[in-house]
Amino acid sequence: PEAERPELEQIAPIAARKPAAPIPAAAGPGRLWTHAEALKAWEDAKAKKTFDFANGQKMFAAALCSQCHRMGNDGGAQGPDLSGLGARTAPADVLMSIVQPNAVLSDQYANSVIGRVDGGKTIGRILNEEGDKLQLSVNPFDPSVQISVNRSDILSIDRSPDSPMPVGLINSLNAQEVADLLAYLVSGANPKDSLYAK
Repeated sequence: PEAERPELEQIAPIAARKPAAPIPAAAGPGRLWTHAEALKAWEDAKAKKTFDFANGQKMFAAALCSQCHRMGNDGGAQGPDLSGLGARTAPADVLMSIVQPNAVLSDQYANSVIGRVDGGKTIGRILNEEGDKLQLSVNPFDPSVQISVNRSDILSIDRSPDSPMPVGLINSLNAQEVADLLAYLVSGANPKDSLYAK
């Protein structure tokens, strides 16, 4: 509450947050991409060798990949590091993970569903357990958004079957932008070494 802020700021001052860089927008028009359609966009671009790696890097930000995934020295750390992805994963499998993020979900990045005694549920990644509290990260795009749950309020803890990565993140991209994004991902952010470079 506003009335309590001056007193609380003496013991917990509000830290100035560095403004985030603006997120670029895709040119679009987008569509509801299926795996087969995205794979066709990739195969068509691969046949013509029409990849724009700089645009792929831009789409990495536009599709919000960079909010949770690291590529080289850029990006977040809430999801798997994608540096060197092309050396260990086929492009079709990369697209499957993008279009259907629930298809393969690592325990390392899975959320937990906390069933509470009041009948409600809280979903998030358990960060730590201190005493009688669990600390959870509840926003995949902002790991600083955290809540504490008392153990006495917990009825059950189950692994969530749903990926923290939302479905449809590439739906704002057009076919060329999907191909550019995939070329960037499988290039390891180093287009000169890519199999798909001209």
